[in-house]
Amino acid sequence: MSLGNLTSGADLYESSVNLSLGDRIILGAILLFTTCCSAVGNVFTCVIVYRKRPMRSAINLLLTNIACADLLLALTLMPFMLYQLAAPSSDVALNVCVCLSVAKDSAVSVAACTLLVISMDRFLIIVFRRDRLSVCVAKCCMAVIWALSVSLASVQFLSNVDGFVFHDDFLCKDNRGYSKSSLAYTTSLVTLTFFLPMVVMFYLYATILRTVQLTSKKIHNHSGSTVNVSVTQYSSQLGLPPVAHPYRVTGDFDAKRRAFGTIIILYVTSLMCWLPYMAKRISINNNNNNEESQSDPVNVFFLIIGCLKSALYPVIYCARNRRFRRACSGVLPSKPRLPKRTFRIKSRRVNPKVIYEMSEIETRT
Repeated sequence: MSLGNLTSGADLYESSVNLSLGDRIILGAILLFTTCCSAVGNVFTCVIVYRKRPMRSAINLLLTNIACADLLLALTLMPFMLYQLAAPSSDVALNVCVCLSVAKDSAVSVAACTLLVISMDRFLIIVFRRDRLSVCVAKCCMAVIWALSVSLASVQFLSNVDGFVFHDDFLCKDNRGYSKSSLAYTTSLVTLTFFLPMVVMFYLYATILRTVQLTSKKIHNHSGSTVNVSVTQYSSQLGLPPVAHPYRVTGDFDAKRRAFGTIIILYVTSLMCWLPYMAKRISINNNNNNEESQSDPVNVFFLIIGCLKSALYPVIYCARNRRFRRACSGVLPSKPRLPKRTFRIKSRRVNPKVIYEMSEIETRT
């Protein structure tokens, strides 16, 4: 039974996968491995934050929000792509394509906006020395991000109306032409949910790096200075030029630097994985639904690269965060060990060789 039979009376569309058998086997193996790693890794991330009370900080809650969005991709989009690679000639219902497109765009938007909130928090801490993010604020941000992302993506349900193609053509081939409203919606959706957050984050990271560079220069200039307090205090009254106070460094800057490095790695990973797909999607819309560009095998490859980001994020958490690794060791079961008594050979209390030697000595005497 194909996915088209799930909705009676719905329009059926051909799968957009047009690959050879060898390419489908290779891409299917990569996608299956990505799906398993993404599902296991993101579920494990959510379980760790839920079970370990010390891990329930504001940043970890936001990272869990990203894990939930990636888990949504692993449970909806990736199995459907595996089905398309296994049965490329099957028909798919329009309602199924629209629901999967809404879930995918919502997950991508939630992940990008949540990473933007984390970057803004690092920006306020490093540049303005203000820590505004609390657990309550993080939960409110998560609710607002999900509401806005789902609302923007839900416009795609209007694809059931004749003459409108709002859903993603990477999933299902739709021969209807794009209208101006469809083109404007797709361009606005991709810009607001992906390109705009990425550009804002790039500006925030550049400002943070500039601030860190200026701070390091101040520390270097005042590292060997010894200033008399009395002269410094009354220098303006005596007509002397003001003497700068030594720059004081407080806080665990090593931990902050490592956390900021982790956020940059997450940003670069998300940008490299989803940028080809987003650029190709806009180019397909500008080509007015050209059949050759729509059935291009590169589209499937770009979408698989985008899904690869969901599997890489848990690996980055584990590699960069010590507390995450410790929590993993506490949640994971210990190595299975069989009881020692099962394989332990009981040693005899009396050595027979000693008995024989004693008996020979007694017979000789």
